[in-house]
Amino acid sequence: MSTYEDASLIYYPSGYKASKAYSLKPTDGSGDLTFTRASTATRVNESGLIESVATGVPRIDFTGGGCAKLILEPQRTNLVLRSEEFDNAYWVKSNATITANSTTSPDGTTNADTFLKTSALNTVSQVSKGIITSTGTYTFSVFLKDINSENVLLRLDANGNTCNTTFTFASKTFVSSGANFLSASYQELTNGWFRLMLTGNVTATNFVQAVTLYSNAINSSLYLYGFQAEQGSYPTSYIPTTSTAVTRVADAASKSGISSLIGQTEGTIYLEFDNRLLTSYPNEYIFLIRNPSGTSQLYIRKENGSNAFTVRLIVGGVNIWTNTSYLPISGINKIAVAYKTGDSAVFANGSQVSTTNTSSFSGSSFDDLYFNLTGTLNPELRLQSSLLFTTRKSNTELADLTTL
Repeated sequence: MSTYEDASLIYYPSGYKASKAYSLKPTDGSGDLTFTRASTATRVNESGLIESVATGVPRIDFTGGGCAKLILEPQRTNLVLRSEEFDNAYWVKSNATITANSTTSPDGTTNADTFLKTSALNTVSQVSKGIITSTGTYTFSVFLKDINSENVLLRLDANGNTCNTTFTFASKTFVSSGANFLSASYQELTNGWFRLMLTGNVTATNFVQAVTLYSNAINSSLYLYGFQAEQGSYPTSYIPTTSTAVTRVADAASKSGISSLIGQTEGTIYLEFDNRLLTSYPNEYIFLIRNPSGTSQLYIRKENGSNAFTVRLIVGGVNIWTNTSYLPISGINKIAVAYKTGDSAVFANGSQVSTTNTSSFSGSSFDDLYFNLTGTLNPELRLQSSLLFTTRKSNTELADLTTL
């Protein structure tokens, strides 16, 4: 029997409408996910352009090309104002001039600005703003397109507590430094645009976020668009701002009343996803099935005190089985959890990572399915596909299903 025929529920990011993400199976709509997000948000569409998505509408994202993914993000706030208006007096310009709306931005309209270096050889030209007023971990990001510069520096700085990264456009490489530096990365978009991202620890208030252009020549320049500063250990989707800070509310997807689609005495769950997790917080779920009262659960989450996912099966309030042997907290993963009395296992990316011959249960009354429980501490889950089976798939099938 084929995987499609054998699965009781198949979700792949495709059809959707407000408050609904359609499953491929069942075809009668009984497995369609209920989707919530109480704010607008952005995604990257099939053409590689950033676009706004209405309140309550699922975001099917194509960042980086390839297969579609359903974005499920935590709540975040862009603390920077005038995120696309670098000519505005809000931004402090040093040895630089800004020409507004001079080229096509990553959203496909003519609203990106030109940043021109006006200082002498090897001196600093920058656009900056100090806005962070409390300590913690922050990530800031900006979209840049090179014109004739050599490299660009992103900086978090206050009272000598530095966090820097320099990006060279030609080689697409970073050189990072500073006691408060945690990570730097980039996304390459269409038409020469990059989104550069820097994460650091803020240990003194009023940190300055800066885009600094270093060059061996005067009149070096680049294009700017979409600055974001958010509290958290990784960047999330772009949140445009004008005169006030803007909050994007968390996404969540779930389905209730599907006991017939979830294996009760045995079953298999499968997820393919790209995940980023707030490592400083406990009990962050990426997947959960449970009965209505919550006394029986099977979930994948980050446990308190651990930097890895845990798979746990609880029936009737009794912990039947726990796996803590694998599951990295970030990156692309294919994970399958198979459960059956005396024969449960976890496979990840083609390999078996946990097994038990001691679990014993006669029924669970599983009825509800959740991806990313709503809250400000959720991980980011970019869901590429998910399948449920009402049977315990064989280890050979699990290995094939999860091979990257």
